[in-house]
Amino acid sequence: MNRFLKTCSTIATTLVTTLACNLSLAADLTVNIENIKSSDGNLMVAIYDSAANFLKNPLQAAKMTAQPGNDTVQFKDLPAGEYAVVVYHDANGNGQLDKNAFGMPLEDYGFSNNTIGKTARPSFDAAKMGVLAAGTRIVLKMQ
Repeated sequence: MNRFLKTCSTIATTLVTTLACNLSLAADLTVNIENIKSSDGNLMVAIYDSAANFLKNPLQAAKMTAQPGNDTVQFKDLPAGEYAVVVYHDANGNGQLDKNAFGMPLEDYGFSNNTIGKTARPSFDAAKMGVLAAGTRIVLKMQ
């Protein structure tokens, strides 16, 4: 019986140590959004973890009521790594970024690194930034 208790104790210690290590690798990303022009509609914010998922399948997303000026959103418990953040102001509340006949956005938007595409939307590589295990804060300006 003594050997059984010792084995259980070792397993429990290993599990607790593993869980503690995994929790310590979780990072928070704080996104300060600047230059919000009106209180119409919502801000739609998404974070992407790869070029394959960029603008298709967000890792996490948030919807916030728009307010003029600046606002903040926080993504919690991310593994440290590289991510790209995208935000758009869904001013008319239809759940999508409205575009004109040429595909140019009619609503305000922004990408991490405050990158903008010259002839098309920026790539994941242009927008990606590092999130540190200790947490990261970025400023994203609406265009």
